[in-house]
Amino acid sequence: MASINSAPRSKNNASGFTLVEVVVATMLFTFMALSVSRLTMASMRISHLNVYKTTAMSVAQGYMEQIKSLDNETLIRLSTQEVELPLTSNQVLPTRSVSLLSAGATLDQIDDWLVANTLDPSTLSDTLDVINHKEIIIDVDQNTGQVKTMDMWIDVEIHRMSNVPGDTFLIDLQYIHSLPGLSDATTLTREVYIRRNTRDYIRATRTMRHRPNANDGRLQLVTTLLNLESI
Repeated sequence: MASINSAPRSKNNASGFTLVEVVVATMLFTFMALSVSRLTMASMRISHLNVYKTTAMSVAQGYMEQIKSLDNETLIRLSTQEVELPLTSNQVLPTRSVSLLSAGATLDQIDDWLVANTLDPSTLSDTLDVINHKEIIIDVDQNTGQVKTMDMWIDVEIHRMSNVPGDTFLIDLQYIHSLPGLSDATTLTREVYIRRNTRDYIRATRTMRHRPNANDGRLQLVTTLLNLESI
């Protein structure tokens, strides 16, 4: 019987990954994943800090809208009246809370007075001299119910402008708010007006980390209420 010689196996020319290629590919993937992870974390951090800044601005605007809506008699009185403890409704700006969780809050919770800065009625100050300390609710974790808060200092000046028809006022509102992870910041220690669980307001010492143009802001508004006697 004639023998059948099997044909020699051809060498497999199919391309494959060598160990070096696998290592290089793994390293490239790792570097790319780390870069994406860093970008994602940086984006989340910026978004988180923007919540604080946006909330602080919204609170400041909320107070400003309330102040400009007050009658001229109240603004005239509070532009010059000296403040003494215990505070009364005639000594403060009758503002309401802008950070309530429940619509069924009590009257004590809704009232959220601001003490006006009347140290120098003739001069507009660039510093926080009469500080209102507010604890602002910025977020609620729906899963755990944990409340997240932000400390905020507010200084309000009301200046009556002369030589202008009607009762014209310049309202100046300066604020500083807490901001997590604030580097190169100065620690400020001040005497502030702080509200207890009731309507009682006391003066207490508080600290705040501050870096200019990072966790502060300022709003100014001129409001005029014309009357027949001034026209």
